[in-house]
Amino acid sequence: MRQELGQALCRDGYLLPTAVAGVYGRDGRFEHLVGAVGAAVSVMAAEVDATVVRYPPAVAADELHRVGYLRSFPHLAGAISVCADTTGRETAIAARLHRGGAWEELLRPSDLAPCPAACYPLYPHLAGRAVGGGKRYDTMGYCFRREPSDDPFRMQLFRMHEIVCVGDRTTVDAFLARAHDFAARLFTDFGLAATRAAATDPFFGSGGRMLAREQLDRDLKQEYVCPTPDGGVALASVNDHETHFTRPYGIIGGDGAPAVSACVGFGLERVVLAAFLQHGPDPADWPGGTQRAFGLPTG
Repeated sequence: MRQELGQALCRDGYLLPTAVAGVYGRDGRFEHLVGAVGAAVSVMAAEVDATVVRYPPAVAADELHRVGYLRSFPHLAGAISVCADTTGRETAIAARLHRGGAWEELLRPSDLAPCPAACYPLYPHLAGRAVGGGKRYDTMGYCFRREPSDDPFRMQLFRMHEIVCVGDRTTVDAFLARAHDFAARLFTDFGLAATRAAATDPFFGSGGRMLAREQLDRDLKQEYVCPTPDGGVALASVNDHETHFTRPYGIIGGDGAPAVSACVGFGLERVVLAAFLQHGPDPADWPGGTQRAFGLPTG
């Protein structure tokens, strides 16, 4: 069902397929719908006085190691490779290409990696700071996860819009309650069915199973799941990071102890895809409330 949706959206030109599975272009109509979802998240971020921050879709590769991403999610990680020797290897690459040979071995990993989530560059920015009674941030950008698939809900490159809170435990707990209100309100406004459920991140290996059980036991992750005939898919998540991101960077709360953090994140493309899945292939036929939320003419 989800693959069929992707095929239909490619056929109708909303998504523009490339030579790589899970990597799509988007046409102007699709971008309009994505923009409407992003604008709705920005309105909610403004309600909690969130500071707008935007980062490029790459982070220092060492930062992924610093917060344990490479240990927990090696199957999803990527690296940006560059020419190993700009004085001589460019000629070598040209020669390999001319012979039709493999040239990839002439590259080496750089000090950059694609961001796995929009908030990752934020924590290095806050390193060593005291956040007092709490700070909130509105961050959005392209993210990468190595999941090649024909399922359009499993894009390798996609946009995530997050509202992040960093502060003391009381402040972050209040934000988590507000984050659930934000998620429920957004899906109501856009006329989408999404069920709240306890969830875990896709940790890797046997050690990952232990981390997933702990995440469930501590109720650290809740997702808003779109039901589909071939399995539900998360459109948004509310995450209690505890000190996972703050401790490695020495981010301090108002009491002098390590701060804690939390976020609510929305998959922008996924919300749009859910609208097509639930309401049909032609936005002109969508319910009036959904059309208004997406900034479309009402039928």
